[in-house]
Amino acid sequence: MQPAKSFPPVPAPREGQRAARGGLTHTHTHARTRMLQVPGDGARATATMGSGATNLCGGLGLSLGLAGVLGRSCIFYEHPSVRGSLRHQGRALTGTEPGAVQCLQSECCFGLWNQSHILMQGCWSSDRDGCQGVACVPSPRANLLRCLCRADLCNANISTLGAAPQASSASTPSGPLCIAGAVLLFLGCLALLGLWRVKVFSMLLSCRARGKHAKGGPGPSSALPRDPPSQELPALHFLQVLQTGRFSMVWRGSLRGVPVVIKAFPAASDQHFAAEWGVLSRPLMNHDNLVQLLEARRGDGPSRRGGLLVMPLYAQGSLRYFLGQHASPWEGTVRLALSLACGLAFLHDELWRDGLYKPSVAHRDLSSQNVLVRDDGACTIADFGLAIVLPTSPEAWPRDRSPTAIRKLGTQRYMAPEILDESLDLRRWGCALKQADVYAFALVLWEILMRCPALFPGCSVPEFRLAYEAELGSSPSPTALRRLAVEQQRRPAIPQAWMGTRGVPGCLQELLEDCWDPDPEARLTAKCAHQRLQQLGPEPPLGGP
Repeated sequence: MQPAKSFPPVPAPREGQRAARGGLTHTHTHARTRMLQVPGDGARATATMGSGATNLCGGLGLSLGLAGVLGRSCIFYEHPSVRGSLRHQGRALTGTEPGAVQCLQSECCFGLWNQSHILMQGCWSSDRDGCQGVACVPSPRANLLRCLCRADLCNANISTLGAAPQASSASTPSGPLCIAGAVLLFLGCLALLGLWRVKVFSMLLSCRARGKHAKGGPGPSSALPRDPPSQELPALHFLQVLQTGRFSMVWRGSLRGVPVVIKAFPAASDQHFAAEWGVLSRPLMNHDNLVQLLEARRGDGPSRRGGLLVMPLYAQGSLRYFLGQHASPWEGTVRLALSLACGLAFLHDELWRDGLYKPSVAHRDLSSQNVLVRDDGACTIADFGLAIVLPTSPEAWPRDRSPTAIRKLGTQRYMAPEILDESLDLRRWGCALKQADVYAFALVLWEILMRCPALFPGCSVPEFRLAYEAELGSSPSPTALRRLAVEQQRRPAIPQAWMGTRGVPGCLQELLEDCWDPDPEARLTAKCAHQRLQQLGPEPPLGGP
């Protein structure tokens, strides 16, 4: 059985929000379910942590020795009956007993167990979700117990499963015996502390000698999930430069004889390599409409000390190039639009499967240039260099972090009005970034629809133009774009023939307007936009008043 937890719905849209006139009803309310596969009644309880002085002294020694040096350290354990793994959330600290890991993504430890045995211990994927205390206090999750805590090795002492038994007064030591025990416990902890300091110091020297950390010193900010290996790929060949950008160079190449695209980052752009690698390498990120990561390496190719991401080669090229070369029939247009919406909806969703967790992710740079077209005519979202993992619940942007980190990023033409005028809601920045993605999706969808002859019966299909190109030209200035999209609230022109119709063109007009609405809270979610598009039939639209 898979225990599930239902989360509270997202707040309802504002009063006066446009009601859906066609397709599905617009709603932001949905239930999210997290699932973890747990063992049956016959599973073995194979691991419980040591008790008494062992746990206390071991935890104290590691905590004092590692805190502030390597980042948060947590006990790591996964029961054999749990399918999948969260091992990628931490880096193993060798020589520890029981096994400990250094967290890469957060400062939070967790434990998960039932009434018979421990299921999982390790690093949690977020600093949120109630991870405030230094003690791992259990909270019920269906028929499971979970605890979150914010201190080194704070998840070690969860060996007491279920309700803790009450100790009797007769078994409590007193007098000289109690004093002697306390002295021995203190001396033992001091001895372990000295041993762990020596171990940590030697481990740091070894890491620095191998060059695994940046010059600024080790820490979670300089670590990548499951460090990509640094050895070369003999079967990887660089053939032709396809594109040169600010942070990377894109090559056409081959891997074991198969055509691929190689994204090469110079050493100075290591943080951009780390960001894209950190998103694409997460569990459960495999999806038909998201670009697939084949290999990741360091220290290979033309950039040498930089990073490499190897991905499939899509011969059709970017969506921008494809639309410039092809006018798509109705069936092809629907396929492009549906696959783009499906990929974005998956990216925005949280997912628990077989004990693995995929967080919600905002792309932040969605454009027709960053969408690729497969040979079957479907879209694949690419270029995750600006993508960011979102919190599991609405929360404010930390005051000690500059808002510039989430504002003024991405391709200017596709920036939402709230980003252009810097009014993005920092109190609920996770939801706000997804709403900005939906605005960019609407502009790309408009570019797709404008190249469909079936939507222009009796007329020639317009030549391909980028969103706002007719109004502002090929290189709009920030001032002109802000005046048009924010102050005047204008959008790319919708053909007059679509307006006021009851057929498909009228539904498409409404879909565009509901996705690029000036009010971010009034926009559709990516999932709802995908559901609307699913209502479009395979037959070409006939239109009519």
